[in-house]
Amino acid sequence: MVVIRLARGGAKARPFFNIVVADKRTRRDGRFIERIGFYNPIATATEESIRIAQDRLTYWQGVGAQASPTVERLIQQAAKSSLIDCALGWAYGFNQGRTSSLFHAIPARTC
Repeated sequence: MVVIRLARGGAKARPFFNIVVADKRTRRDGRFIERIGFYNPIATATEESIRIAQDRLTYWQGVGAQASPTVERLIQQAAKSSLIDCALGWAYGFNQGRTSSLFHAIPARTC
């Protein structure tokens, strides 16, 4: 089964979470299929605290991926504050300086 969940990063006492699509049997911070966003719980007012690629989220939920309860809460929180990015904004803002095709979102539609 494929799940959408948080993978912890950052340092001790400074958490940072990637929102990833992974096999349910893998470890929390282990192998994942795709990274679709991030969540920074200690972001200041000037920093971005959450970003989710809407097109990829819709795709994975469409093929049966189940979001964890925490990710469901974050999706609702991001939808209220309109922090879910469209494909073009995601590709520009999230992939700066990266050459890996893993992080490139396909622009399916505009906002």
